[in-house]
Amino acid sequence: MGADGKEVDAERRRVAAALRVIESGVRQREAQIATLRGDREAARSQLLELKGAELLQESVPVSPRRLIGPLLVFFRRAFYHLFFKWQLRPLMQQQNRFNQAAARLLEDGLETEQRLADEIVRLQTQLDRLSEDQAGAGGEAPS
Repeated sequence: MGADGKEVDAERRRVAAALRVIESGVRQREAQIATLRGDREAARSQLLELKGAELLQESVPVSPRRLIGPLLVFFRRAFYHLFFKWQLRPLMQQQNRFNQAAARLLEDGLETEQRLADEIVRLQTQLDRLSEDQAGAGGEAPS
């Protein structure tokens, strides 16, 4: 075998070694993703629960008492309107904005995680094709 043949073999061995290292890293990350998939589904259901409760609402006064109940409700509404409404509304609006921002941030994080998982699958497929091409070209097949 000539000098060119030795250089080609050395290059093929170097490429095969690099592919083995990459494949090992991808397999490790796939194992991590597999353990996170169950967590991702739980996180999605918790996110839906959070989105359902992200807006605070003013309480509606009620009374179970049949005779004086309507009178109690009237006084509770009047008391709330006169003394608390103007102080609580800005706080509730601030809390609602925070809740909405937090829910959006969590949703974005889950979407990013899903995109990255899809990218890893795509890269694994590409790596498998490269490994097959390398093996088909007569080089060492990565293990």
